[in-house]
Amino acid sequence: MYLPISSLLDLLDWLPGHKFETSLIPGVALQGLCGLQLQEVLRLTWDRVDLRSETITIEEDRRHDPSVAGVKNEHRVRKLPLPEKVVRILANLWAANPNRKGSDLVIDTPTWKAYSHRVERMLKGWKPAYRIPPKDLRNTLPTEAEKGGWMSIWVRRYFGHAPANMIERSYLAEV
Repeated sequence: MYLPISSLLDLLDWLPGHKFETSLIPGVALQGLCGLQLQEVLRLTWDRVDLRSETITIEEDRRHDPSVAGVKNEHRVRKLPLPEKVVRILANLWAANPNRKGSDLVIDTPTWKAYSHRVERMLKGWKPAYRIPPKDLRNTLPTEAEKGGWMSIWVRRYFGHAPANMIERSYLAEV
């Protein structure tokens, strides 16, 4: 299940003024327009955002428990370009509070469940007919990419999925 990009952009335009806009706007934008998983969004910190080069870096997160990696596999460690809309959202968020270097980007959400419930309630308030789980917002970009002609192998690599078979593991170059 996914939300089309046009609907996602409508949602992002509707969100300003929402009670939890400071956590919902960047979270929804990063999931929908960058294809990040829910945990990747919640673990993202400002020191992994480079607004000058318009990229974010997804790395292991060992802040809370050093024995637990923040990514499933080495393919999830990656640097992604940010769409212009996401750059504007993050730049505005940074300008509103520039002293947060190193802190979590999506603030005021103690757990992933709290964030998920906020997204779920927000989606019901936006368009009750949409029945999309909060974690599925990340499916927007990969689905649109495949519809736009990307080969599924490159979509999987871009979004940090491990090689699915021996051919991918052994014969295709790293990207």
